[in-house]
Amino acid sequence: MKKADLIKTIAVKAETKQTVTEAVLKAFAEVVVDAVKAGDKVQLPGFATFSKKEIAARDYKKPGTTETVHKEASVSIKFKVAEKAKETLNA
Repeated sequence: MKKADLIKTIAVKAETKQTVTEAVLKAFAEVVVDAVKAGDKVQLPGFATFSKKEIAARDYKKPGTTETVHKEASVSIKFKVAEKAKETLNA
């Protein structure tokens, strides 16, 4: 599902205008990123948890060669699906 399809579907379900839905979705994404950046967890019970994941620097060999590559440390957002959402998908 593309962003435009998501916005349209949410707008229909919530009975709102697509422009309002798009603004809310954009604000949601910004709030989640800002909160995770600050070190907070964002929990949506029954759906998922967003948290900060720190990835350590490491060296690895390129497949098929002897060349060693260094990958710098980085930070990412971890998305963990709630058990209730998993159960719904498997039902």
